[in-house]
Amino acid sequence: MHPSRRKFLQTLSAGALAAGMPRWAYARAFDPSREQAPPTRDPKYRDWSSAALAEAKRLGCSYADVRFTRNRAQNIAVRNGQIMRVGGGGGGFGPGGDATETYGFGVRVIHGGVWGFASSPLVTPEEIKRVTGIATDVARASAVAKKRDVQLAPAPAYDELWQVPIQKDPWEVPLEEKIDMLGLVIQHAVQKDDAVVMLSVDDRCFSNCYAGGNGKLIRQILEFVEGAWVPFNRL
Repeated sequence: MHPSRRKFLQTLSAGALAAGMPRWAYARAFDPSREQAPPTRDPKYRDWSSAALAEAKRLGCSYADVRFTRNRAQNIAVRNGQIMRVGGGGGGFGPGGDATETYGFGVRVIHGGVWGFASSPLVTPEEIKRVTGIATDVARASAVAKKRDVQLAPAPAYDELWQVPIQKDPWEVPLEEKIDMLGLVIQHAVQKDDAVVMLSVDDRCFSNCYAGGNGKLIRQILEFVEGAWVPFNRL
């Protein structure tokens, strides 16, 4: 095998393995007592983004962007007053039925007219620089299959923060209160229709911070609360 092709396959195999992992594979139990990820408005993200973009420029990249994401999920299911499930959504369940969260970042670069990408669940200045280097290596390795250079369309720079307007933060509602509320709803339904009822609710929060090489800094906070009502007839 040609050395350049061997390097290409070796470099991309690690990235392909990570990309093939399910999203919840890196989920961890959400623990409010532990040091939390900085809020989306924290100036650290601006500093970390600048570090990634500066490292990419030092490595000879013509473009780079970095995205930090933090996703929290909690799913509660109650059937006729009995708790069936309390845990993280999307397949990830923390110890003891806690909510789960995923937190990390990804770096994209263009080097030699080719895209490169790398990511990590560890967010530190040193890791950000290291992962930026890996993304650059992926772009260099991918150049063996390049047919033409990547060309980006011109886009204006934005420095914006947008958050879904909410009246009450679902993550500030105690778990016991959520379970009690579901139990009361099911109790009313069973008394009225003499049916077996399963009720579940999903709380999800997605926080993103994106910074691009042309001066973009876009931050988003998205909240989703979904409910499911499943009645069963008694046999």
